Order: sequence, then structure tokens, then C-alpha cells
Amino acid sequence: MIFIYFQLVNTVTVFGAEISTYMLQYDYSISQRTYASIAYCISGILGSLLIGNIIDRFKAFKSTQTGLALAIVIMLITTQYMLDKQVNEYVIIGVIALVGVPMNGISVVSYQFVSEVTYPVSEVQAVSFMNTINKFITFGSVQLFAAVINPTEKDNPQIMIFAGLAAIAIIPSLIVKEDLRRLNMKEVQKSEYIEETDILKQTQVQRQQLFQRASVIASSNIVDRLMVNPNNNRFSVFNDFGTLGRKATVAKGGPSRVTLLAGRLQEDGDSMNRTRGKSASSSSIQ
Repeated sequence: MIFIYFQLVNTVTVFGAEISTYMLQYDYSISQRTYASIAYCISGILGSLLIGNIIDRFKAFKSTQTGLALAIVIMLITTQYMLDKQVNEYVIIGVIALVGVPMNGISVVSYQFVSEVTYPVSEVQAVSFMNTINKFITFGSVQLFAAVINPTEKDNPQIMIFAGLAAIAIIPSLIVKEDLRRLNMKEVQKSEYIEETDILKQTQVQRQQLFQRASVIASSNIVDRLMVNPNNNRFSVFNDFGTLGRKATVAKGGPSRVTLLAGRLQEDGDSMNRTRGKSASSSSIQ
């Protein structure tokens, strides 16, 4: 699904290279077309920085990419409408500038999300593979449009075709699972560990006190083994270790590891004597 989404939305971004052609059909001057292209680029850069900061802060890849795809559809339809109405140059330049925000920002999101869901494949390999294929698709699309569409005709359907591709991209963006493997593995690698046997020595009340202070990532079978109710704690329960990344998955018959990502824990007598300051716990299941 992420492959289909990536190819669709990044093919649509070729719109930026065709702005002058679209405006030429409606008799806008070369200076007006140039200003529109510059506005598109500037707004795209600013939009990419803003969206990148949002992603870094909230990690909301799925909702962001869906929202950007929807924004592209709306803005492209608006652009076509404004061109048909032949509005004055300031309005059309402003509209095209607004198109640049989601159109360029969606590349930032799609690249980062591909890196997340394909982990532990390296970011360079995953993004390069996706991007290389997209270059061929984009080149083929441009050649096809050039062959079958007269750029001087005002009923050129190319913008609406791009809007249609972005609309189709919303479907896989909703289906794909938001599996943030790389981010989770970074937290795993920063963790400090204590043995499961040390946790099992605690009473259930002591465990509850420990986990109520902790933000926990655990496999569902581990939660059952530790006899805690995840509904009463800040647990993120996963059905398999694959969500934590391949480094948390071991060979058949070997030990399995579950990571407990803890917040700041306070000492509480002997039951807390192994958790000081900001720490994280992990159990090893033989």
C-alpha cells in the first residue's frame, strides 16, 4: 500500500514543472507565469519545513499524508476552476502558491513514512528504490501527456488527471498500517534492562506501582505473563515483536526480549531499588 501511495503522490508533484504551460493556455504573460512558479517554489519550501517539524513533533505520519493528499485534490480543482474563470494574476498566483504547500510537503512525509514501514531495510535503499521507480513513472506520464494533449487548448484535462491520482492515493494512505518501527527501535536501543525474574519477584501490587509510572511497550503474551492489566497502565500492546523491529526478533528457540520504555521512576523501598532516575526496563523470556 505504501508503494502505491508513494508512486501516486510523487507523480502528481510533476505539476510544479508544468505551471507555465497551464497558464499559457489562458493567455497569462511570461512574467505572470514566472511569478507563479516562484511563488509555488517558495511556498513549497516553507510548507515542507513546517510539515517536517509537525512530523518530528507528533509522529502522525498516516493522518498527515492523508490530509495532504486531500489538500492536493482540493487545491488542484480550485486551480482549474480559477484558470477557467481567468481570474486576475494576483489571485491565480496566490492559488498556485497554496498548491505548493501540500504538493511539496507530501514528499517529505512519504519519504519519512517509507523509511519507517520498511525498517530494518536502510533508509537509503528504501527511498532510492521507491524514487527510482517513480522517476520512470513520472517520465512516462509526461511523455504520454505530451503525445495526447494539446498544450494550447483550454480544456486540457491534465490538472484534473493529477487531482484524480491524488484522490486515488487517499485510499492506500488510509489502509496502510502506521507501523513506526524505526522510531520504536531507537527507543529500544536507548533502554536499560533488568531481568524478568527481578520483576516476577515483586508482588502484583508492586508491579502495578512500577508500571503505573512507566510508559510500556510490550508483546501481549508478556503482559499476560506479568499479570498486569494494560487498561490500567500506559501500555502499548503489540501482537508480535516485528513492530519493535527486526533487532527485537530472535532465532527460533532463543530468548525473546520485550522492552518497557519507562518514564521517570522514583525509588519505593526494595521494590524500586533497581530503577533510578529516568530508566527503561526490559524482560528476557527464555
